[in-house]
Amino acid sequence: GQLPKDQRATATFQTLQAVVRSIRAARADYKVEPGRKIAAEVQVSDAALRSQLTDMAPILALFARIDPGKLAITQTATSSSSSSGVVHLVVGEGVEVDLPMADLVDVEKERQRLERQRDKVDKELAQLTARLGNKGFIDKAPAAVVAKVRAEADDLRAQLEAIGRSLEQLNSAGTPRQGVTEEDTAREAEAVSSGR
Repeated sequence: GQLPKDQRATATFQTLQAVVRSIRAARADYKVEPGRKIAAEVQVSDAALRSQLTDMAPILALFARIDPGKLAITQTATSSSSSSGVVHLVVGEGVEVDLPMADLVDVEKERQRLERQRDKVDKELAQLTARLGNKGFIDKAPAAVVAKVRAEADDLRAQLEAIGRSLEQLNSAGTPRQGVTEEDTAREAEAVSSGR
């Protein structure tokens, strides 16, 4: 059923606001400089809504700080954007947004930051694992202390996994790394097949 004209206009405006909010939130998450204009692909399954949003594209570009030349409003994801290397936002039913990762972050700088963070967490985890592997510590320390160290180690493992996922996303966004090992390729293939 078609909505009456003014109701339809309200629905379009609400969608526009939701899209702008989502993109702004992503910009804040990735600490994109306020003045920097990014690319975006907005996927809208409903044809009427899509054509109205297309009419409002200049407003969308202005409020979400998108480069108007790099704003696409499509029915479904184009093949290039459905690859990894994009930040995918689900705005609402039938409305999704893809932002190219390379536009959001300085890929190289972010990769170095994540690698430093990974090394730091790795070191901390190695220390905790050594303590947990020390029979004297396990036997002498109060159970609560041992449990706390175990929990800290689990937390660090989870952090390492999250950093690994972020690095994978970045690696698919940036230029192909030099000297990718077979293990890396296998791991990335596995991540793709598991739908990550």
